[in-house]
Amino acid sequence: MRALSDNRRLWSAVLDIVFDPASPLPPPLRGAIASVGLAVQREVGREVPNLDFLVAVNENIAAGLAGGS
Repeated sequence: MRALSDNRRLWSAVLDIVFDPASPLPPPLRGAIASVGLAVQREVGREVPNLDFLVAVNENIAAGLAGGS
């Protein structure tokens, strides 16, 4: 439960950043990140979240930020 709560807070913060009109990110990137963030938020809010999905999303985002594939 703690990990789900932490994940929800992380993605809430990410969404706050991409929805901020002052965000320096290009609009297409902001939209793509927002789409992922909203999907994560929906999944975390389910009665039984798909943990494999959540782990995969977080790992892919982390790899992208680290320059991996």
